[in-house]
Amino acid sequence: MRFPPSLRGFFLASDGWTRLDDYVDGVHPCGRVVWMRDSAAGGRVIDIYASIPDNEEIVELFRRSVEIARGEDFWLLDPTDVGPDGEWAAYAFAPKYGDPTKYPSFSALFQSGYADMEEDEEDMD
Repeated sequence: MRFPPSLRGFFLASDGWTRLDDYVDGVHPCGRVVWMRDSAAGGRVIDIYASIPDNEEIVELFRRSVEIARGEDFWLLDPTDVGPDGEWAAYAFAPKYGDPTKYPSFSALFQSGYADMEEDEEDMD
């Protein structure tokens, strides 16, 4: 599968990224990107959400999404939701809150995570 432009560019510059914020340990290196349904943690989340009535839409999103980062939270890309620029819709998903937050691209999601990381660092100073 060919990744969207912003993720390809990211992997050309950096094969992964560590510790974005308190809830995402880092962006997976290219070789560790996996379908959410195939990761151990992702599979557990899918099973839990599938057991709750009226969650079909979010479960389908999880089953078709690529997991690009994980910690306590997940970062996902949806290869079925492609913009005119070739970018895939991106999601930050915090299981403790329930609903994923949608971004137009990996780049937008990464910038949001990076801003959170900088804010966390400022709070520590």
